[in-house]
Amino acid sequence: LQGEVNQLKVDLIELDEDLETLKKDITSLTTDREKATKLREDEKAENKASIKDAQDAQKAIAQATAALDSFYSGVKAKASLLQRQNVDGAPEIFEDSSYTGMDNGGVTALLEVLQADFVRMESETETVEAQSLGEYTKFMSDSAVDKASKEKEVELKTASKTEKTNELTTKKIDLKDAQKALKAATDYFEELKAECMKPVMTREEKMAKRKEEIESLKDVLEVLQGTSEETSPPPA
Repeated sequence: LQGEVNQLKVDLIELDEDLETLKKDITSLTTDREKATKLREDEKAENKASIKDAQDAQKAIAQATAALDSFYSGVKAKASLLQRQNVDGAPEIFEDSSYTGMDNGGVTALLEVLQADFVRMESETETVEAQSLGEYTKFMSDSAVDKASKEKEVELKTASKTEKTNELTTKKIDLKDAQKALKAATDYFEELKAECMKPVMTREEKMAKRKEEIESLKDVLEVLQGTSEETSPPPA
């Protein structure tokens, strides 16, 4: 019983240590999940704003390109009309049939470069957002499984601790009763031992003692007989 009691005490110490570690891990997981969620929300908002900015910029560039195309088309038309009418005093630029407008290269080419940059920016941001979302989703899934597993383990170990605590209480009572019974048995054994350890009389000693007992009985008998004669009435 003492060995069982000692083992139960060791088991309870180990369970306490395991429960403390598990609870710390669960707290850490909860904190990490909260931080990851906050980071994901901030990153999502930032990516959403960047994508919107890129899309707005593309719309603005498209509008600017359309306006420039319209403007340059008008200029070309006027130049062509002036050339056909041969207006006196017209600038040399309108008399040059090779003139096709300011959009040859220049501003239009720059706008096309900017448009491509914003398209790339939108695409790259969407890729980063999708990748971040995937990583976040995987982390939340894995950590949820890990957290649930540890919580279940806490539940089982807590139940085991309760069971072993009750068992230890019972074992201590049983041990106390056993110790009392052992003490009573030991005391009784010591008494028997004392009796058994007395020296054994030899045959001669036993005969001598028996003779003494017989002589004692004779003495008693004689005394009784003498007393009887003294008290008897005389013959008539």
